[in-house]
Amino acid sequence: MLIPDRIKEERLKNGLTQQELANILNLTKTSICCYEKGKRTPNIDTLEDIANAFNVTTDYLLGRDTNVMISDTKLIPFAKEDIKLIEELRKKPNVYSVVMKDPKRTVELLAKKAK
Repeated sequence: MLIPDRIKEERLKNGLTQQELANILNLTKTSICCYEKGKRTPNIDTLEDIANAFNVTTDYLLGRDTNVMISDTKLIPFAKEDIKLIEELRKKPNVYSVVMKDPKRTVELLAKKAK
């Protein structure tokens, strides 16, 4: 849910109402509201327009704002929220070790719980 959060965060940081942002982007207030609530996802052109309006990158809006090197040739994009999760897990060594033993299984169990 990074796109909705990032759009709202940038809108508020820039002191704009949903209507004002909609006017800048030639959209309706309803569209902005739906983007911020995650009910709709902006198409690529609209995402670029939003990024330009806030002077940020589309990667930032998508949550790909921090790159982590995993080998000499490969970068993996991480969002700040991803890194926060890892930091919190590391504060709990017992939980961290369980998660790291079988991360795929842990994610599957969490996905079942989230339903």
